[in-house]
Amino acid sequence: TDGSLAILKSYAQKYPRIKVLENGQNRGLLFTRIRATLAAEGEYILCLDADDELFPNIAEKALAAAKGTGADIVFFQVEEIKKDGKRSLARWLCNVPTTGTARNAAEIRRLLKRRRLVGILCSRLWRGDLFRTVAREQLDFASQNRIVYEEDVFLFHFLTKKAATYAVLPDIGYRYYRIHGGVTVQEGAEARRKKQSDKKIVRKAIAADGAKP
Repeated sequence: TDGSLAILKSYAQKYPRIKVLENGQNRGLLFTRIRATLAAEGEYILCLDADDELFPNIAEKALAAAKGTGADIVFFQVEEIKKDGKRSLARWLCNVPTTGTARNAAEIRRLLKRRRLVGILCSRLWRGDLFRTVAREQLDFASQNRIVYEEDVFLFHFLTKKAATYAVLPDIGYRYYRIHGGVTVQEGAEARRKKQSDKKIVRKAIAADGAKP
């Protein structure tokens, strides 16, 4: 309703590489992210939520790290803008050492369990073939469930399960806002019910895959 579709289409007319996909109705973040992934042709995929920002040159740095190490996933740091406007280094990669070489992705499970890593999609560069494989496998689930909360937790589980290696950059490359009223910070009875419902569906699906959510 803010005219963003028209703005996107105007950019697509100027830059042929830009593809604009329109759902016609709100299908939720999970379906939309999967649809975009399946339409993407790039060797790597980088997600950016609508109310956040990427730092200049971080895509270039992450791409260089991915090609230099052969890693399936490249993590980088996040700056968080809190409700009071203060900035801080987000605890999304808590005490995870940076590494210029690829490491076994099996470590990611241990990092999650020890709460040193948050299972989200943004501030990570993903190998395109890996992401598209998971997207194809989870398309039916996404079509049947309008998930808007913890969709990144869902996809992160299946992506890291298939990944072989990862690397971590010391660079801050993503700015995460808590002041724009995004779904993760929305309040009210309806928002809370949707969050709880989506959380149950996501956690049940992960548990059915044989993992503790």
